[in-house]
Amino acid sequence: MEVKKQLSLDHIVLNVSSFGEAADFYRVLFQHNNWIAREEYLHEPSLGFQSENGLTLWIEPAENNLAISNRPLNHFAFKCDSREEVDKAYEFCTTQGWEVNNPRAIPEYGDFYGFYFCGPDKMKIEFVTK
Repeated sequence: MEVKKQLSLDHIVLNVSSFGEAADFYRVLFQHNNWIAREEYLHEPSLGFQSENGLTLWIEPAENNLAISNRPLNHFAFKCDSREEVDKAYEFCTTQGWEVNNPRAIPEYGDFYGFYFCGPDKMKIEFVTK
């Protein structure tokens, strides 16, 4: 039986309604998490952030509001190594003035502990450990 190699994600692109506002927000968020900022201006402005394993998340201006309201991406989450790391992320986010939910355990997801908040265009962002 042939074993197939597991594919990993290479990149994710978020459409944003206000590129400048979103760029400012995501720069703060991703730099806090030690992701490297990358900019490309091929056809339109875009801003990317790269993790140490090579995954990049890009933001690009939405062509219209329909792209925002009908986007299939519900949220993304940063994986933390411990509850203490989740709590540190919570403290950081609250110092930014972002409206965040309190960290909590969700037993139906096993040892899940985390919190979420909404970024530009109401994109749900989580910090979790499990």
